[in-house]
Amino acid sequence: RDLSILCRELLLKHPDTLRYTSTRERPFRPNAGDKTIIMRTHNHLLGHVEGCDGLKTGYITQAGFSIAVTASRHGQRIVAIVLDSIDLKTRDNKAKELVAKGFAVLDPAGAAIPAANVTATEMRTGVQTPTKSDASGHYNLPFLPPGEYQVEAAAAGFRSFVRRGITLASSDHPLIDLRLEVGQASQTVTVSADAPMLEVANSSISQSITTKEVEDFPLNGRNPMMVAQLAIGVIATGQPSLVHPFDNGAASAWSIGGTPSQTAEILMDGAPNATWDNRVAYAPPQDAVQEVKVKAFDGDASYGHTGSGTINQVMKTGTNNMHGSVYWFSQPSALAANRSCRPAPGHAPAASATAHAADGLPNT
Repeated sequence: RDLSILCRELLLKHPDTLRYTSTRERPFRPNAGDKTIIMRTHNHLLGHVEGCDGLKTGYITQAGFSIAVTASRHGQRIVAIVLDSIDLKTRDNKAKELVAKGFAVLDPAGAAIPAANVTATEMRTGVQTPTKSDASGHYNLPFLPPGEYQVEAAAAGFRSFVRRGITLASSDHPLIDLRLEVGQASQTVTVSADAPMLEVANSSISQSITTKEVEDFPLNGRNPMMVAQLAIGVIATGQPSLVHPFDNGAASAWSIGGTPSQTAEILMDGAPNATWDNRVAYAPPQDAVQEVKVKAFDGDASYGHTGSGTINQVMKTGTNNMHGSVYWFSQPSALAANRSCRPAPGHAPAASATAHAADGLPNT
């Protein structure tokens, strides 16, 4: 708080502060010839965050990685302070989040609109989640399930604003500004665009394997856990021949980010889905999984009891339309490719293999 007040006073009473702290490079002792030193700012948000035009970053033992950053948009200025971050990326992401929150619900002049009605609608089910912006214009819609959304904002004296085409994946925290134009409430401004792809609300490094990829890719054993190897930083360490719909060993053998195998947090809809030795407890049918979210690094303290990343299988929750699928899955040894340890065709096999089959009618 005290540092924020100090930054505000500097900006109000000494505007030259911006002139010096918004410069990315500046020569020090320019008349020293070959001994001239080029000074570079450590504020990596300059040029990367809209309106960011000054203040400083630093690191000291007592305060960790810290930053005091300011941004100006539409005549309004925000000062954000972050102290004691564990690294540069965490610090800068948190600063971006604070700046974005400062410009959350704004009128065209940049002023905050309190008590604006904000509603998120899941397009496939029609489920609506309402809230109101607070006195500073901020709004929050927690606990939304993954899906396709539109967000609508309305306030007295302003046109309604609708933003469509928002895809919310598991653990996503998009920061979406809603700008209302002066006019009658019966008028609506509609924007069809994707939410920002850059995740600035937390420091986690993650990748979502989409519904289409889960459905269309030929998965070993029809086990949805197998798509985890599509994520960056994930290496499969299990034996492929041991991956079956009813086994939980090989499908759990992953090394994430260089960590030991079978140490990942295995989840289903965010709840633990692992046995005592950290193998997957239940492998749902491929048709019943909406997405698989893999986090190589998770800064969320709620997933802190393992030394690796997290693998979260998100189940389909149904829509307003009735649909399903029928399948039959079989792995007959007679149709399997020959292995190097088996004899050539025409010779007696050294050992017989077991065929595995499964069928079902999942409600998707």
